[in-house]
Parts: sequence; C-alpha cells; structure tokens
Amino acid sequence: MSFDLTNRLPATRQSAARLPATRQSHRSRASAAASTSTVEPGTWIDRWWFAICLTALILASDYKFRTRDSGVQSSSIDSAIILELAIYAAVALFAINRHGRPPRIARVPVHVYLACFLTGLTALSVVSAEFPAYTLVRAGQMAILLLLILVFIASPDSSSAHLHRFTHLYLALVALSIVYGVARPSTPLSRLQEGRFTWLAIHPTVSGMVTGLATIVAFAYVIWGGRDRPGPRWPRLLYIALLLGVGGAMLAAHTRGAVLGAIIGGLVLAFALYHGAARVRLLAGLTTAGAIGVLAGSEMLAAYFTRGDDPAELASLNSRTELWAVAISAVQRQPMFGYGVGASRGIFEADIGLGGAHNAALNVLVDLGLVGAVCWLALVVAIIVGALRLPGTTSAAVRLDRSMLISIMAFLMIAGIFSEGPGAVANVASTWLFVCIAWLSIAQRDAQRDAQRAPADARAAGSSTPSVVDS
Repeated sequence: MSFDLTNRLPATRQSAARLPATRQSHRSRASAAASTSTVEPGTWIDRWWFAICLTALILASDYKFRTRDSGVQSSSIDSAIILELAIYAAVALFAINRHGRPPRIARVPVHVYLACFLTGLTALSVVSAEFPAYTLVRAGQMAILLLLILVFIASPDSSSAHLHRFTHLYLALVALSIVYGVARPSTPLSRLQEGRFTWLAIHPTVSGMVTGLATIVAFAYVIWGGRDRPGPRWPRLLYIALLLGVGGAMLAAHTRGAVLGAIIGGLVLAFALYHGAARVRLLAGLTTAGAIGVLAGSEMLAAYFTRGDDPAELASLNSRTELWAVAISAVQRQPMFGYGVGASRGIFEADIGLGGAHNAALNVLVDLGLVGAVCWLALVVAIIVGALRLPGTTSAAVRLDRSMLISIMAFLMIAGIFSEGPGAVANVASTWLFVCIAWLSIAQRDAQRDAQRAPADARAAGSSTPSVVDS
C-alpha cells in the first residue's frame, strides 16, 4: 500500500513543500555546474586511471632511452622492446580487470565504428605483411589502445574530467621532459639533428610533435581562464609559464610541421571559443601582430624555417618529394590492401634511406592500401564533423571540449602533412587521435544530457512567471 503524502499536507505545508519554480531552476543549474567542478567519488585511481594508462602508452612508445639502427629490418627484440610490450599488456589487463564490462547492445557513434574497422584492417594486414613480426607487434599495440578507448567510453563513470586529467598529466610530463633535456642535452645523431632541441634519444621531429600538442593544450587553458570546467585547476600563471616553456621547446625543436600545426591549431582554438565582437577584435589583433612580426622579423623567420638547408634540399622538402614519389610507385604495385603496418619504413629505407612516408595519408596508403586510406580519412572527417556539430552555446564544459577537439585535430592534420605520426601506429600523434575519439564520444554524451535538461529548466522558468487570474 502506498500513500501520497503531498496530498495529505495542509495547504500551507504544501506550499512550503513545493519549492518555487525559480528556486528549482536555480538549484538545477547550480547542481549542473557543481557536477563539473566537484571531485568525483571513488579513490584517486578511479579518477586518474585513464590519464595514467594513456601516459604510460606514450612513455612506452615514444620515450626512447637508447639509439638503434633505423628501419624495421634492424628491429630485433631487446629489453627496451620487451618493456614497451609489457607496459601495453599491463594497461590492457588493468583496463579490462578494473573497468571492463560485458558488451551490450547500444547505439555506437560512427567514429567508433570506423576506429574498430581501421584496427581490424591493421590486424588483417599481418597476413600479407612485408615484415610480419613488426606488423604483428604494431597491430597488437593498436588493438590495446582501441580497447582502452572502448572501455573508457563504455564506462558509466567516464566524464570529460578524466580527459582533462590526462591533458594536465601530459603537460606535467612534457614540462619534466623539457627540464631534463635542458639539464642533459642530447647528442645529435646526424647533421639534420644538429641545433634541434630534444631529450633522451627521441628524434627532434617526435619531440616537436610532443611539445606542439602540449602547446595547444596549455594555450587552451590560458585563454579559458578561471571559467568553470571539469578536471584539475591550476593557477593561471602556471598555465602561462607552461605555455611559454612548451612553446619555446617546440620552437627549439625546429619541427616545422609542428610549429605550423600549433599556429593554425591555436587560431582554430581561439576562433572556436570566441564569438561575435570578441572574435572580430581577436582577428584584428592577430592580423596586426602577425603583420608586425613578419615585417620586423622576416629574415629571422626565413632563417628559422630554412634551418640552414641549401636550395636543393628546400626544393625537395628535405627529400620528401622523392620519398612521396617512391610511395606513389609502391601504391601502384599493391593498391588495395597495402604492404602491412610498418612496411613503409622498410620500403623507403631500402630505396632512399629514409624511414616512414613523412606524410600521414601516404603512410596509411602504403601500409593499408586504398581501403585503409579511405577508412582513415573517413575516421578523421567523422571526428572533425562530430566536433563541429557539438553545440557551442550549451554548457561551458562542452564548449571547451568542442574547441580543444577541433584545435587538436587541426594540429594533427597540419603536422601530418610533413610527418606520418597521425597515420602510423604506436606514437604520440596516433595516441592523441584515439584520445579525440574518446573525447568526442564523451562530449556528445554531455551535450545530449544538456539538451534533455534544457526543456525541464525552460518549463520551470516559465511556470515561475506570475499569471493574472480574473476574480
């Protein structure tokens, strides 16, 4: 038996029991804001597990502590490779054991379908790969990264706060790496690496990509300021100091693709965050500053981007045009499914002495053929279109997530013109590409939640308007 206690209350108590609609709407908005700023329940590992797992994968795949011969032919198993594979395996076991859930029928976003299909093509490429052992290892690493992303998306406890914890942990990692690189300068391995900043035994192109992504993230938090958002909150002066540090390290790495990507990514970020008159003022300020910079430092800019190369090297984009010609010739011989993941490193090393396609789309085309390239391009387009379709006028958290997603994808695509990173496997750029898959899924979930909450708030606000009743 059940009772409606509200109907049994006296009229005065009923009115006291019912909060005014305006107070209800204020409370709903306050609770919505608090959901993005309060600390989530659970232990610290429940709050930081995703950030730690992603950072562990980046450390394992990109942080090299020793030099080796380039190319896949010389990729013999040693203790460093065993450690890298062990870290990937530990991440997979942790994600499944602590946060894995039985699969259930649910609506899956198109970008997640495309990521699964691309990973499946990577695994199938082992069958006809030029270097089967290397392809098998890289396919396994890509499968583990996808598994981590899928577990995170499927978890009901996942939120954008987890992604902002990752960006903060990433900033801390890059800052510590820069300090180490300044204290213990790395020895250049060739003439092309002389005068370029890096740390440990990481190639300056990779360190430029690492610091370029950190520059986009730090710039986002600087211009966002003290407005409400999920995740950790550091003092704004600290974000400014981090921006100066990682941005300076990016410039010192002399990775031209990363610098160009950071400039365009920063512009995209600012334009996505600002609207109306603020955007016009921003455009005017950036145009003025850019014109002054070009006029005052044109010789310095030319010297920076040429890096002392002779005209023949500049004309061939440091042998990239020759490499791309070899790539096109290789694709013509095996167009549909390619040569297997990682094959581009061996093919180009054998022909012109360079490893990798130095272009993300060409790298996918050589490794996975036309089928893989179409799938990869569709995945990139799906992420960008999905981010653009996120409402820019809803909650502050969704607006920030939308802006950071678009700017990070802009950076990856611009940098990918000169580097194979976003189109390769097990590197910082490809890891961030999969992070964008997870970020978009969570942002879409948050936007849908806000859209469902808006009518209730509107009805509550409307019911609070006093009405005139004829007596």
